[in-house]
Amino acid sequence: MNACKRIAGIFCAVLFLLSGAALSACAPREEGGPDGQECCRLTLTLPAPLELYAPLQGSYPAGERVEARVCAAEGYEVCAYLDADRLWLDLLSDGSGEEFYACNFIMPAHAADLIFTAKEIAEEPAEPSQPIDCRVAFAEADFRNGGMYTFSVIASAEAWQAVSGQFPEGALSYGEDFFTGGGERSQAKALVVIIASRSNMGGYFRSVTMERRGYDIVIDIRLEDGNMTAASDWAVVLEVKKQDIGDGELRLETNFGYGFNAYL
Repeated sequence: MNACKRIAGIFCAVLFLLSGAALSACAPREEGGPDGQECCRLTLTLPAPLELYAPLQGSYPAGERVEARVCAAEGYEVCAYLDADRLWLDLLSDGSGEEFYACNFIMPAHAADLIFTAKEIAEEPAEPSQPIDCRVAFAEADFRNGGMYTFSVIASAEAWQAVSGQFPEGALSYGEDFFTGGGERSQAKALVVIIASRSNMGGYFRSVTMERRGYDIVIDIRLEDGNMTAASDWAVVLEVKKQDIGDGELRLETNFGYGFNAYL
């Protein structure tokens, strides 16, 4: 019987030591908190590109929901961790438009580390570009075409005959020599024909340029808007050397919200 009491006493002492170790990371709540409630320490790690948007306490009761808010310098990717667990970050803004990151977590029943990291976002190198010589053979902002739209490369006299009837008689004329260069390959040319529709157009074409960006051949059309309010078609025909566009994909960009941004 005495042996059993000794074993029970040792077991209770071990439990007491274990419970004391579990609570050793917690400190009494500062004045103003509920009587007898224990708080656990929260250690904050905040690198230089970040700063607190709202202050944090040094300790919180276990089980309390905590929200941390930080501001980041522009050009940084922000992450947050509670010990080894990554926290979800929301990008929010206040009434003045200032942005900050916010995360929420439940305070564990032990001392915890709240760690923020900030990684500088590497800027992608600018895509190299090279201008391509082209001649605007036809450009009309109020083009009455009747719904026959296209974005195509015309590389032969036969192909041109198939679309030439869409343009005013005598406005454009191309023979076989234009497309073959008269047998000189480096002089062979092609036409880029664009006919499309846009409402509230009017105005006039301010610029039409072409350039190579990587594997893309980008046609950039800038329009100066006028006062016209009815729907209108528009058309552009470009002359360009075949060798300048032979190995690229053509893409169209505009400054007037035209959504036809497709590859040929």
